[in-house]
Amino acid sequence: VHFDAKIRAVAAPLWDETAYLVAEFVNGSGELLLPTATTQLYLEGEFVGATETDKVAAGGETTLPFGAIEGIRVNRGVARNEGDAGILSQSNEETETARITVENLTGRGWPMRIVDRVPYSEQEDLSITWQARPTPSEKDVDDRTGVLAWEFDIAPGDTRRIELSHRLHW
Repeated sequence: VHFDAKIRAVAAPLWDETAYLVAEFVNGSGELLLPTATTQLYLEGEFVGATETDKVAAGGETTLPFGAIEGIRVNRGVARNEGDAGILSQSNEETETARITVENLTGRGWPMRIVDRVPYSEQEDLSITWQARPTPSEKDVDDRTGVLAWEFDIAPGDTRRIELSHRLHW
């Protein structure tokens, strides 16, 4: 069975400096795809490995992993500032700025997805503000509060930067 898949590089630099190739597709066969222990994966006609897959209903969407992309470098650096605010230390404040750099050292362009996070508050006494440059393509990814995603194309030899900052005040 052949499916037209959307391929892209995905990275979560908070946890890993590696970008991974994934393929997303819709089961357009009209039939249930049964789970298998060894689904063979081909990329542009070349065998790249095998993986275990779950069942996919007719019309259902799924994502398959194709491994690391060695030529995409992802780096996340953080600067923090903690301290008291006010003469009698009536409140405290913490700020953090993360700078994410994505560098494409491969010979081809990639559709890219970067996933990161900002803190959120469930307490009335804790105020959190955040900002990002550029603006995220998606907020609260998969209904997870504070999870952000940026989607962009990155050309061969290109570098992209994301700056994400937040301020906690209590």
